[in-house]
Amino acid sequence: MPTTTSEQRVVLRCSWETYERLLREGWEKSAPRLTFNRGELEIMSPSFEHETITGALSDIVQALARHRGLDLIRAGSTTYRRADLEKGFEPDASFYLSRARQVRGLTQIDLSQHPAPELVIEVDLSGSSMPKLAIFLALEVEEVWRWQKGRLEIHLRVGTDYSLGPESRLLPGVRAEDLTRLVGESVTLPYPDWNRCLEDWVTR
Repeated sequence: MPTTTSEQRVVLRCSWETYERLLREGWEKSAPRLTFNRGELEIMSPSFEHETITGALSDIVQALARHRGLDLIRAGSTTYRRADLEKGFEPDASFYLSRARQVRGLTQIDLSQHPAPELVIEVDLSGSSMPKLAIFLALEVEEVWRWQKGRLEIHLRVGTDYSLGPESRLLPGVRAEDLTRLVGESVTLPYPDWNRCLEDWVTR
């Protein structure tokens, strides 16, 4: 991967009420992504590299769903939060698969009533100081694709923790090493060439 400027992260101490006020004032609609965990707020501004990796991984999920005939809702960087847990996050990308029918047609997600997305994509180039996996776990995200240190990790929810796995449980047969390779190719190849590689891979 080429070397570029990493995303910018700032962590502040603040109350849940302050976090919710920032969301009401429109921060959830702006570029910075907010993560809150029991009195700590991380504000992250994604870089160009960050967004290109997120885009490639999102393209992969959508191509797999098309080829396999899977139901899918692309929920992007929706704000997910639970006031009773004082936890909230805005993923780089998120998807509903078998849970899609439970949220289709909604205009807002309330995790006290609706399910969390099953798949979350998290791109971490600079090393987040927030316990993101613990937040995802508390909010019942089943699987996390996490990009860090130049490779893709698949974290699978197992009981009260996540376990690193060689392949996806939501999308069987999709291996972490293949995702790492495809993301690397997305950076170096023109989009039509990369898209052909992606289509060849999903139909193999």
